[in-house]
Parts: sequence; C-alpha cells; structure tokens
Amino acid sequence: MASKSQQNSIIKFYLILYNLVSALGWFYVLFLTIKTICSWNSWSDFLTSKNIYDETRIYLKILLATAGLEVFHAAFKLVPSNPIVVFPQVFIRFLVIWAIADKFPNSINTYGLSLLNLAWSISEIIRYFYYVLNLIESDPYFLKWLRYNLFIILYPIGALAEMILIANAAVFLKSISVRKKYSYLLPNRLNISFDLFYFLCIWIILYIPIFPFMYNHMLAQRKKYLYAKPLSKKSN
Repeated sequence: MASKSQQNSIIKFYLILYNLVSALGWFYVLFLTIKTICSWNSWSDFLTSKNIYDETRIYLKILLATAGLEVFHAAFKLVPSNPIVVFPQVFIRFLVIWAIADKFPNSINTYGLSLLNLAWSISEIIRYFYYVLNLIESDPYFLKWLRYNLFIILYPIGALAEMILIANAAVFLKSISVRKKYSYLLPNRLNISFDLFYFLCIWIILYIPIFPFMYNHMLAQRKKYLYAKPLSKKSN
C-alpha cells in the first residue's frame, strides 16, 4: 500500500491537474466569447448574443459537468471547502446550461448569455489559477486581490444573467399547450403533478434569499483571506 505521503502527493497532483485543466477550459470559453462578440455588426447581435452558445456550448457543458467533482473534493476533505456551500453553486450552474440553455433556444437569444459567459469565465479563470498556485505553495498577491475583489462585480452580473435565461425559458412555457410538453400535469395515473413553468418561477424567487447568503459568505471569505491581520508574535 502507498504511504500517507505518497497518497497526499497523488491527491495534490490530481488537484493541480484538475484545476489547471479547468482554468484553461474557461480561458478558451472566454476567448471564444470575446472572438464572437468582436464579429458582431449590430445592436441586435448583442441583444440576442448571436452565435455565442453555438461557439461555446460543448465546452460549457463539459466544464459544468466536471465541476461536479468539486462537491466530492469537499465531501471527502480533499479541499477545505464546505460541500453544503459548494453543491448549490455547482448544481445551479449545471442546471442553467444543461436544463435551460440547452433545452430552450429562446433562453439564450438574449444579452444575458453574453454576460453569463463573461462573468463565469473571468471568475473561474482567476479561481482555478489561484487554486493551482496555492497547491504549489505560491501566493501572489495580485491574483489573491483579483480572486477576492472582482467577485463583487462579477457575482451579481452572473446571477442576473442566470435569472434572465431562466425567465426567458419561463416565458416560453407560459402557454399551457407548450407547458404540457415539458411538465407532468394532472390528471395522471400517479395523481401527482410537476409544472416546469412554476418550478422556474420559484427558482427565480429563491435567488432572493440564496443570493445574499452566498454573497455574504464570499464577503466573509474576502475579509478572512485578503484583510486578515497577521498574528503578532508574543515576546518571551
């Protein structure tokens, strides 16, 4: 059997590789997003995020699927994160792309998708590279500063963009005739009902309590890691 130090080395190598690949993946999403934005010729292109999802779809889906590993990293103590905090962040983003953007084309024909890609990719590039450098015992202040300051702007933008996509999908489902294709309505043999339209409405409403909780958590992390006062050494 491998010794404890060997196991730790393997885990460290795996985490470095995971975070580095994730950072590069999000960097490529950012590159494709900016490249597509630079090809736009009219205001309507911005309002509909023209070609953004076509260019980035497969990479977004892969990155958000593999991000599920972060819940296991936290649950099995490979990292010091709290799985209760990690899970909703990962799961909500997964649903936004896999269950909303990928299933309802009208949800992505909005400027919300451009904002989403930009906010997510910039924040994730910084976060993953920050983790990589921490794992190799490097702690550059400029990256730490970006990590614990840019979220102040990027996190609200990302949350707003998510709500725009969800709201557009809900508008599409407003008609009962359309809703029936995506919901399990009464009457039925099981005598239970699931209405996707109302589910999406509730999802948007839940941002009201969840967003402040997550935002305050990140502000607390900012205070802890960026502005914590070093412990003074006691004189003998």
